[in-house]
Amino acid sequence: MTVFLEQPGNLPMAHKYVWWAAISGATSGLDPARVRPDLAADLERAFDESADDWWSIARGLADAPGAAFAHAPAAAANVSDFGVMLAWTRLVDRWALEPRKTLVICDDPYMFRHLATRRGVIPGDPPSLSRRAMTASVTARRRGPVIATSPGFLEWNSAAFPSVTSRGITR
Repeated sequence: MTVFLEQPGNLPMAHKYVWWAAISGATSGLDPARVRPDLAADLERAFDESADDWWSIARGLADAPGAAFAHAPAAAANVSDFGVMLAWTRLVDRWALEPRKTLVICDDPYMFRHLATRRGVIPGDPPSLSRRAMTASVTARRRGPVIATSPGFLEWNSAAFPSVTSRGITR
């Protein structure tokens, strides 16, 4: 097992890992020279490699009741963080197979719990699922839909895309 998963306030001693990567959360106090090499390029590549999985899952979700109001079935990176979650999962799975230890910092309670289930991951205490933490996470995820369902946006969108009306998506 070569991935330590921790939240920002509970970082292990530096001698326990070679590299670190932050999905979310503060990184002060961590040596910038030890960030995973080529992290941005690796994340981009993992995102691209996850596209087929995302499309497959999205197609399945699109048949579910209420899919017209969900983000994941649209497979749109600008309104859904599902693709990024798939990419981070792919990276963490790869790092778990390496002999060098990697510290992954994550303060998102849902992402943390997902990654904690992966083979080769040694999780610390997960972030709180308190009402405040859940509200902050949900608020961050819902900012896009509020904009996308405003009357002005729907009016413009209806003209540009006839299948989208103020009553939702029509087939």
